[in-house]
Amino acid sequence: MSSVVTIGFLDRTRACIKTEFIPPLADDERRELLIHAAMLTGRAFAALPPERQRSLAGVLKEWIAERFALCPVQIVAGDPAACPQRFASTFLAPVREYALATSGCDQAMGGIEYFLPMAAAVLLRALMSSDADPDELLKPALALCAAVAIHPITVANHFQMAVASLPKIAPVVDRTPSADVVGGTRLFKGESRRHLFETRRSLIVSACLAALAIMAGVQYLSTCEPKSGGEAAQSPESRHVYSQKIRDLTENSLVQVEVMLAAADREGMEPGEMVKTLEDGTGKLHEWRRQFIALKPPEALRDRHREIEGLLAECDDIAQTLRSSRANTSAEALRQRLSAMRIRLEHALHEAEAI
Repeated sequence: MSSVVTIGFLDRTRACIKTEFIPPLADDERRELLIHAAMLTGRAFAALPPERQRSLAGVLKEWIAERFALCPVQIVAGDPAACPQRFASTFLAPVREYALATSGCDQAMGGIEYFLPMAAAVLLRALMSSDADPDELLKPALALCAAVAIHPITVANHFQMAVASLPKIAPVVDRTPSADVVGGTRLFKGESRRHLFETRRSLIVSACLAALAIMAGVQYLSTCEPKSGGEAAQSPESRHVYSQKIRDLTENSLVQVEVMLAAADREGMEPGEMVKTLEDGTGKLHEWRRQFIALKPPEALRDRHREIEGLLAECDDIAQTLRSSRANTSAEALRQRLSAMRIRLEHALHEAEAI
């Protein structure tokens, strides 16, 4: 990895953050921080239902305007890797790959729907307090706050919308070593970068328009019938969109089952609260499985698609077992079953992405 931002929560109001840049792959530290801010904020919105996304957008804009004085999470010293709930945001510059790993969020009340938005807030707060000119780094988050008012951000489209929120500037001819390329545009350091930023169009308007255009394209690719000879199904773009979609759906399903298992193990939980947690979790699993079944896999990935669909059916079976008052299976046995499923799923996903 060229850069890694790790955010850990000691509890719901205290977090620590660590940023690492790994030479020689880290080609522009400031640009990579910009990408982390955009991607993590986009994924945080995607973790919430649409109505809560709009609420988060209002809160984030208020916190940014007040320099996070109203944010309930304070940044403290510590090792994020030792925290019970943590996130690792990674970016590999040469191939422009981004990934987000989570750990432990299913073990706390509120789960990822609380900690992931707070992790994004922690990163933005750290940028505001440590960077000499944080406004540019915060603009993607503000653009995403504006975008959710037009269209909800989902797990399926969050990556595209986060990319659309990144600053757009006109291409330049100069190819000096001080220039870096992201997505076909060039960013310059120092004074030339500031000059170009001042001349570009309104970021929020362009980000929203670009996000809508990208979402229309992604929706078309996911629903159109394959062309003769399988051209559409076999295109690299189609396979990438499909692979990202199934990874998001399957990982969310596994995390949701872990949340339900943690709730079943929790002592002192009110019966009504337990029932609601299990019903909500089952509903999410059903919806994600419905979305998976609706996907049209490329021809080369049909066997992997059926295999992964079977694993999602197992997630649903574990959820139904937890909901059954007649279940005799222990939570530990179910957890072992889930662990074995995770290994099989990762193997299937790896094979699908390698094709």
